[in-house]
Amino acid sequence: MKIYIVVPTYDRIDKINNLIKQLEAQTYQDFKLVVVDHGKESFINTKGFIDVVKSSSMKWWTGAINDGIKYILENLSPEKDDIILVINDDVLIKNDYLEGVIKSINDNSNSVIGSICLDEKTNKTVYVNMLLNKIKANFIYINKGVSLSDIKEEYIESDVLKGRGTVFPVSIIQNIGLYNEERLPHYKADHELPWRAKRFGYRVIVSRNMVVYSLLNSPNTYNKKLSILKNFKNIFFEMRSTYRIKDLWNYSHISFRTMYALYYFVVNFIKSMLIFIKIVIKNKMRFENENP
Repeated sequence: MKIYIVVPTYDRIDKINNLIKQLEAQTYQDFKLVVVDHGKESFINTKGFIDVVKSSSMKWWTGAINDGIKYILENLSPEKDDIILVINDDVLIKNDYLEGVIKSINDNSNSVIGSICLDEKTNKTVYVNMLLNKIKANFIYINKGVSLSDIKEEYIESDVLKGRGTVFPVSIIQNIGLYNEERLPHYKADHELPWRAKRFGYRVIVSRNMVVYSLLNSPNTYNKKLSILKNFKNIFFEMRSTYRIKDLWNYSHISFRTMYALYYFVVNFIKSMLIFIKIVIKNKMRFENENP
């Protein structure tokens, strides 16, 4: 079974080279790495196990990933039993990570499988599995902020997955299609495709055998140096923000039927607005305390 690894990179030569070194050290070596370079600086391939796909710098995460998957399907002729691993260039993996991938897919054929993500600094879980709470209209993070040793199940049911280490059998991709780059160009597409797979009847799980480490940040959080209006624009309208209103609207209507899609959108929009207002008030009070 061959693993086709798709990694997008955007002007982060140091990070992609670091990931390449980690892949070279893997105990399982039957893989092909497809680096999707959509930055302005060209990544130069000097390794035989790497194919570089040059993508437009105008494309975001979703479009870059799709270019990599299309390249695999159209040029590398994978078997239906082969698998595609989608992963980011900023993760750290141990040298048995791909062994864990193979074990997981052998134990759970015809399934979409995600990785556990640990914070590199704290060694606590950033995310494991996520389940939809229909009333709260939210995918709840389960097993968050715990040690890996606290997770006893080898395979854990999930509704959606993240893009840092997700495995798709080639046959599933061929059946359900690619990530939705038209309506979810950067954020939430990694959630939507596993959710779509689940609606097609495939099992979606997280594997304890697949662990990635990452230093995570919060894109477009409140910047106290900017005005309230500028912060509002950055948080709710910029592509790099996880709170982008257009992404929430599109994700709601792609993922759910009309009535629940409206409910999901309204509930989450109100939550986002309340968080924003709370942060504004908190920063205003802090400023007044610092400048009596």
